[in-house]
Amino acid sequence: MKILGIKPKFGEWCKTDQQRFKDLTDQKNFVGLVKSKKISTNEVVPMMNIVYELELIDTSTSDDVYPSKIMIDEGRAEKK
Repeated sequence: MKILGIKPKFGEWCKTDQQRFKDLTDQKNFVGLVKSKKISTNEVVPMMNIVYELELIDTSTSDDVYPSKIMIDEGRAEKK
């Protein structure tokens, strides 16, 4: 899993961190701000060579929620 602007606090996303991100993002309304566009060098999926990096903002409630900030605040992630 890759999330713009953050990385796993301990090297890789553990299952509980992956589940937490899913809980934060599943069945929500998001605005995605495109922060960058990169050409992928991934040979596994050669036809999908453009990677967009997005900042996700949950707009399903009256207050905007940033899943990446929550992951940092909970000690699951750190800024890149």
